[in-house]
Amino acid sequence: MGRSQKQKGNRIERKIVKKLQDSGFEAKRTWGSSGRSMGLDDEVDIVLGPAPGVQDLYLQVKGRRKLADYIKPKEGIIHAQVLVQDREEPLVVISFDKYVEYLKLKND
Repeated sequence: MGRSQKQKGNRIERKIVKKLQDSGFEAKRTWGSSGRSMGLDDEVDIVLGPAPGVQDLYLQVKGRRKLADYIKPKEGIIHAQVLVQDREEPLVVISFDKYVEYLKLKND
């Protein structure tokens, strides 16, 4: 990974941590974008928690110049996009703000 890509990744991770902290959550970025620095899997970029009654949530952040349009929920129409790969567990894509709203509801 080149230097500018690493800087971009760090910048995006810091932005996500700040948004979570501004929303009242305890969030921290793993050192060097490696969960190993906290005794976790290497893929962990951000640790969210602990929150009352909720164990830590581990997040990985991927920044891309452009995402395929079919992955993104249509703004103002669709609240969540469900993606299913053959023989795999379905995944849900929602906006980050909706995700934070969900976490707040879950913690209340």
